[in-house]
Amino acid sequence: MNKKKNEIGEMLVLIMQIGISMIVPIGLMVALSVFIINKTGIKWISVILFVIGAAAGIRNVYKLVQKYLKAQKQPYEIAKEQQDNMKQASDEKSRDISVVEDTDEGSKEKNNDKVN
Repeated sequence: MNKKKNEIGEMLVLIMQIGISMIVPIGLMVALSVFIINKTGIKWISVILFVIGAAAGIRNVYKLVQKYLKAQKQPYEIAKEQQDNMKQASDEKSRDISVVEDTDEGSKEKNNDKVN
């Protein structure tokens, strides 16, 4: 349950980071275009700067998602871990069984010694 809450929290943080990564470059370029329009009167510059801001935002989101995906385990890695855990559990069970069998044999020998 706690692990699931942690995953949900991580997803919410990722969504917020994606939104901020898109909004900030676009906002900065729009603010720069307003400044340039007020100083020079060139109105078409806002379109160019908006496109540059959008491209920068898309690049930021791409890098952020790549970083997140690299940190996540791939399905084959999870399956391998589960197989390793199952193998370790079966090895421990077989060791426990052999220990019980050894102690049973030792008690039988003691009983045989007492009888003789």
